[in-house]
Amino acid sequence: MDDKLIAVHAAPNLPTAEMIKEYLEGEGIAAVLRSRLPSFMGSDMVEILVPSEREADARQALEAFLEGVPEDWSETDK
Repeated sequence: MDDKLIAVHAAPNLPTAEMIKEYLEGEGIAAVLRSRLPSFMGSDMVEILVPSEREADARQALEAFLEGVPEDWSETDK
């Protein structure tokens, strides 16, 4: 088993990242959040990481999840 974590998505803010993480976990895919930069530096970008052996599953689940979401959906989370 490979313990390496792979970033599968970068969310624009923490609430959006948490929503995606919960979705992936609901699909049986463990996920971890990692802030890309401290928020005082003007960016709230948060990476969603999954175990490398679940990368393909996570990307497929994310594609299905994001397919039905309007492009500006995360703007309401700010």
